[in-house]
Amino acid sequence: MTAGPGRGWTVAESVELEARAYGWLVLVTLPAVTLAAMQVLVLGPGNGGLDWSVLWWAVAVPLTSALPALGAAIVVLPVTYGVGRCLRRVDSDAAHVGWTAVTAGLSAAVMIEVITGATSYTAPFRADALLFGLVYAVPFGIAAAVAGALARIGQLRRTAAVVPAPEPVSVPAPLG
Repeated sequence: MTAGPGRGWTVAESVELEARAYGWLVLVTLPAVTLAAMQVLVLGPGNGGLDWSVLWWAVAVPLTSALPALGAAIVVLPVTYGVGRCLRRVDSDAAHVGWTAVTAGLSAAVMIEVITGATSYTAPFRADALLFGLVYAVPFGIAAAVAGALARIGQLRRTAAVVPAPEPVSVPAPLG
């Protein structure tokens, strides 16, 4: 599926995009964002320096987030399908990538907030639990946005390589 007028968007393409984005999230972007965030916290002013626990967090966060992220990907599948259907007449690949990134980032941030708010040990959806959720929602949203963009770029590239270019129109040579 490529961008452009008259092109469709199927549930299978939505599932493929979600699966590719999930792989990017769990295997690449979430470990990278976690590593960067931990480096800032550990190497910040007044802190000792590189700590091996930074690498542990870069592995532990994606591992513990893999199942909830899969659940979130399944829950937001209708959103992915809806956005894909809305964008099927848009010719710009950049618009497709941008909207995929925005949708993935916002969906991840909202899901983190819902999970954090609903599982608050004091009372569901208290302001302090939701504020605490932002600590997780922002980095997860950034990681999901980048993962969604990378997945959509790959999907567009792969389709562009498969779709044959239109044949040039040949004009018959004039007689004589």
